[in-house]
Amino acid sequence: MSQRNKTNFSSLAEIYSDSFTDGRSMRPPCQAACPIHQDVRRYISFIAQGEFDQALKVIRETNPLPFICGMVCVPHCEISLKESEEQIPTRDKVLILHYLSLAKGTPLTGKLITYKQVPGGTPYFARFSQLAVEPLLSHFGDNPELLIPAAQRLGAKKTTRGDAAVVINAFSRVPVTIVLQAGDEEFPPTASIMFDSTIPDYLPSEDIRILCEIIDWKLSRSAPNRA
Repeated sequence: MSQRNKTNFSSLAEIYSDSFTDGRSMRPPCQAACPIHQDVRRYISFIAQGEFDQALKVIRETNPLPFICGMVCVPHCEISLKESEEQIPTRDKVLILHYLSLAKGTPLTGKLITYKQVPGGTPYFARFSQLAVEPLLSHFGDNPELLIPAAQRLGAKKTTRGDAAVVINAFSRVPVTIVLQAGDEEFPPTASIMFDSTIPDYLPSEDIRILCEIIDWKLSRSAPNRA
């Protein structure tokens, strides 16, 4: 397995690099440029471990109004892959920052919901289907079994649903379940993308769509017949 495939869906602890400093105070740019010198690396480390209460305590040590500051402050930070020189696309960086700023730390319920059941998802389901579901069918509809090795190269786990199904942990508490059902003489193949019912506590509907587009793209690149 290549380093690139290993790091496609890394945990936040691996995504956020602590190797960047401002050269003077040895603080990373995000902390050095912040007027209150928020200890970003420390609270992100707690978030990566699922210690959300501890992360909030660190934030409130110097920031009494984190929500307001988070909406108006332009982040001076760098997101990179640990032990890799691969560049992260801007879209991915924005998605990671949104996750960090919105994550509430709600425990997973194990109850799956569709995009239509996500707040704000119903009006945009047709677009979600076009940009996230149809590409899955294009790449794997005729051969659902190819989804398994492609997803496993991204760190996914096989699950028992449909003819082929996997769970990809896009973030530490954002599992994405993809299910493919083979077609027959009467019915075409179908694809479903589902999420834990807590996903609205981590990402809004638009970011969820973008996340699924990114997953589709990575799956298509890692498909065995496209290696």
